[in-house]
Amino acid sequence: MIDTIDYWVFRYEVWIILGIALIALDLLVGLNFFALALGAAALTLAVLVFAETEIWYEEALLLDDWHDMAIAYGVLSVAEVYLIKRFFKRSVDDKPDINKY
Repeated sequence: MIDTIDYWVFRYEVWIILGIALIALDLLVGLNFFALALGAAALTLAVLVFAETEIWYEEALLLDDWHDMAIAYGVLSVAEVYLIKRFFKRSVDDKPDINKY
């Protein structure tokens, strides 16, 4: 079972599909940019996995097993959520809010 997880987690195509699906989900459903950040983190992880498996060929071993991949995805997700929320933060105008009494 663990070998199967390691096989699928280290395929960059899986992370690309997951990233595109999460970005499409956020755009279609409108999840306030949360799934967009998770999809961007999945695409970033796809680039890292591709670089590690196809370019570096084990010279720089960043992601050793699925535990490392889960930690990397979690850290990238938190960082992407923070960056996207900060980037897309709505500016507050000096106009008074009509709903404030």
